[in-house]
Amino acid sequence: MSLFITTDVPCPSCGTIVPFEMVHSVNGDRRPDLKDAIIARSFQKQACPGCDFEFRVEPEFNYIHIKGRQWIAAWSGEKLRQWQEYEVHARKAFDLSFGPAAPKAARELGSELAMRVTFGWPGLREKLVAAAAGINDGLLELAKMAIIRNSGESPITGPVEFRLLGADENELVLGWIRRDSEELLETSFVPRSLLAEIEADTEAWGPLLAEITSSPYVDLQRLITAPPPGEEPVDELTADSGAIQRQAIAENRALNKDEARSIVGTAKAYPGANPVARPPRFCLVAGHPVKLTGVEGGGMDITVLSLETGRFGRDMRFLERTVFAPAGVEILTEEAFNAKVLEVRAGLAAKWKGKV
Repeated sequence: MSLFITTDVPCPSCGTIVPFEMVHSVNGDRRPDLKDAIIARSFQKQACPGCDFEFRVEPEFNYIHIKGRQWIAAWSGEKLRQWQEYEVHARKAFDLSFGPAAPKAARELGSELAMRVTFGWPGLREKLVAAAAGINDGLLELAKMAIIRNSGESPITGPVEFRLLGADENELVLGWIRRDSEELLETSFVPRSLLAEIEADTEAWGPLLAEITSSPYVDLQRLITAPPPGEEPVDELTADSGAIQRQAIAENRALNKDEARSIVGTAKAYPGANPVARPPRFCLVAGHPVKLTGVEGGGMDITVLSLETGRFGRDMRFLERTVFAPAGVEILTEEAFNAKVLEVRAGLAAKWKGKV
């Protein structure tokens, strides 16, 4: 069942005491409207009768959706730095209802549920969006890691998080969003096929997938969140994914050189294979705007607008297949290249308007 208790909450704007129906548990099977409200970002949001300021109370409740095989302990974003402590609280609560001490029927039901812990509304919403789209949340976190590691402008510090906003059969829509205000800062579109490529590459990604899914808090934030004062921070993201990124770059340089030269020759970007800097050339490969640049050793560095996201990815392995696809290569001027980028960005923005 879904449980609400009326609690007096001070308005963060004027201080007026507001009677607020605080949620303590949500059953997504019996109350799908509440699940939809979480995704719509309207759940637990209320206007102050004194000043009309609309505010949202931070989450602190359990969410269960048997059909979606989800059990989530949703905590406020303020408790993120103590995620290990709140994982323990969540596990105790889950075990009480579905663990060894629970009735047999409850234990059988619990064995089908994925226990998760989230912090803040964006993290909880992402779990619901991913489940609705049939996306494995562990693979999603690794996909986000791959995108972040190939972007030089990721605002990952502070209360800013990279979250899944929506998905269809072809694309993932992700965005940089503030955990506290839920302000969306930037949106990116990435091929959904990235998830399948990560899942298939067990040698490179298997250990990280096992690590990030080893406990209920399945979230990239656990690798980059500073611990409470007195505990030494460990940059696990840099330590773990750096080796994978170096391997990806090495594999990129070891690609079939004849195939690479074939495309380069068609684009007339590089007349030779000398390890010298060359000006970039712009072209369309399989309908995608591509910028080619010479790199050390006579290979090439590929910068592709990932489904024209607005972010350029460098040495991104999941894009190489697109770049080397058996398709005609059209030479573009830089102006035409930029115009094509803007055209595809506008198309994607229109497609997803009002959906994320």
